[in-house]
Amino acid sequence: MSKSEIRIVTDSASTIPPELAEELDIEIVPISLTVGDQTMDDGDIPPDELYRKLEQGVVARTSQPAPGRFAEVYERLRGIASSIISIHITSQHSGTCQSAALAASMFPDMDIEIVDSRGISIGTGYLVIRAAQMAKQGMSKGEILAAINEMKERIHTFCTVSTVKYLQRSGRLGWLSGTLATVLDVKPIMAVRDGTLGLMGKVRTRARALDALIQATLEALQNARERQIAVIHAGALEEARQVKERLEQLIGDKVAFLLEAPTVLAVHGGPGLLGIVSYGA
Repeated sequence: MSKSEIRIVTDSASTIPPELAEELDIEIVPISLTVGDQTMDDGDIPPDELYRKLEQGVVARTSQPAPGRFAEVYERLRGIASSIISIHITSQHSGTCQSAALAASMFPDMDIEIVDSRGISIGTGYLVIRAAQMAKQGMSKGEILAAINEMKERIHTFCTVSTVKYLQRSGRLGWLSGTLATVLDVKPIMAVRDGTLGLMGKVRTRARALDALIQATLEALQNARERQIAVIHAGALEEARQVKERLEQLIGDKVAFLLEAPTVLAVHGGPGLLGIVSYGA
């Protein structure tokens, strides 16, 4: 491999399919997951087992990778890459960017750029994939950074959950206690805005919640000539397939990805989490 290569690093919350990561030489650092009294890497527990434990009331939580995990990857790329672009889950909901930056500071002789995606799940993944594709095409670091910074403004993430109890348990969303805490059967419609997951609306039924996600996506993409769409879910495959089919009928494009949410997102949204993440240019 040539030392002129630019290499892309991300974290497991970016929801990039493993085969695509391998094809594009994307390095993925796993986020840490604690289920009960057992700590593991994201991906070490099968999703169905995690959902079962959550439904049984087992407490699960996530934390950013230790700086040493990033340092191991950066060290391995030292003799390969002239530059590293390390793209991570929004800093508004995770300390992962900070952990990566601490690791990068251990390598003052290396060119390591830390990028806050301001997104979650495949919303981060879209940036990572584009960066890796451009790197494969021999684009410069400046060209890659300009492209993904422009992309950030055109990524739309809408999601809902079956119950808000897992969001409450996670304690990650400050707005939740005042708006939804007393109405456990409400179905929140949430969107990522400026890197923060916030409440966009609320409805009483799951069917209306899924309708709202589809409508919000259609509105976000109405003027787009280039589109990419992903449906993500946590233990809601059949509903996710139905949403995918409806989107394809309404928009006329193939949905690029139908993905199981990484366990680190499922912990916070719980079984029944379902989201649509789109990019429109």
